[in-house]
Amino acid sequence: MTTILAPTTKIATVTEIVRPPAGTNQDTLALSLGDTVEAAVVKSLPDNQYLLNIKNASVLADSQVQLTAGEKITVQVERLTPGILLRMTSTAQGEADVINKYLLLHRSNPAALGELFSKIGEIIINAKTLPPSLTKIDSNLEKISQISEKILISGINRSYVNNLTGYAKSLGLNMEYDLVKTLVQGSNIAKGDDRTSVKGLFMDILNNLNAFMDDVSNLNDALLNHLKQLRTFTEESISSLETHQIINVLSRESDGPFILQLPFAFPEGVRMQNIYIEREKEKREEEGGKSPSFRMTIFLDLDQMGEITLDTRFQGKKIDCVFHCQNDDISNFISAYLEELKEILEGAGYDVGGLQCLVEDNVRLMRHEYLARQPFNNRLVLNLFA
Repeated sequence: MTTILAPTTKIATVTEIVRPPAGTNQDTLALSLGDTVEAAVVKSLPDNQYLLNIKNASVLADSQVQLTAGEKITVQVERLTPGILLRMTSTAQGEADVINKYLLLHRSNPAALGELFSKIGEIIINAKTLPPSLTKIDSNLEKISQISEKILISGINRSYVNNLTGYAKSLGLNMEYDLVKTLVQGSNIAKGDDRTSVKGLFMDILNNLNAFMDDVSNLNDALLNHLKQLRTFTEESISSLETHQIINVLSRESDGPFILQLPFAFPEGVRMQNIYIEREKEKREEEGGKSPSFRMTIFLDLDQMGEITLDTRFQGKKIDCVFHCQNDDISNFISAYLEELKEILEGAGYDVGGLQCLVEDNVRLMRHEYLARQPFNNRLVLNLFA
């Protein structure tokens, strides 16, 4: 049996060598005491198990700490018998600490992304007083504002409702599987098309602020405080975007849904609405040559109608949709527009199957139960090194 330790904490017990290479002893795994080797996380399995690859041998590990498929950890051999004892290096610990930091940020403020949209207008007004040498920051903030206006969903603006891919790209929510390593190394340089996204523009602003504030001896207190506030807002905005990215990477690695938060404009400010898109696992074997089946679950929190869950299933051009609301009045209101919705969907080329609105005793409980079933949610409640 092989045990893997973090620098100070046990994290995994390897229970089985699945496919050892020819001539390899299963008890020693061709390792020597003191060796430093790289282990690749091949696959995340149920019940906190992982398939690792160490020296071309596939190893099944039962881990107390969450790892991510595709990542590589460096371990040192501390014992060969009884049972192999491996210890992770500080680099691997650093990656786990970064992941833990962002997961805790998400738990403490899941709607943090909405603050970006709520505050950007005030930030731009204040930026007009910046010195001429910082005009690029003002220009980038204007670009962020223009993107935000297109993204923000309201009664008169729904441009991104039918273009979720464009929405994600505009924010800079690319699926960067090397994002954790980039954060550990301290690099925040946007690449390629990401420079024109909200995240890329904020990164450019932060680089300019840091360069300008490298020497603050000639800055008056008012300007210095203004720059500090702008830098804090910029750092928090980048952090909220990267948190969204990491949550999606971890969710997809656990075969969970793709997660998007859409900003809706309300009289009191911006409120984020959550969308979860996943391929239906139970139908994959039944599909054969058919188009894959997807489920999109939308949780809405509205002023007049309260909480509503929209459960939609797609297979090719076939679509089924069920609204879940809190009472008969809301159900009757939604139902009155279902025929019109059907005509719109059919006009867009969809084959509409079921389309109905149901009254539920507790719509909020539906949301909690849905999230409790998702692998990414289980990761969020863990203290990685407790």
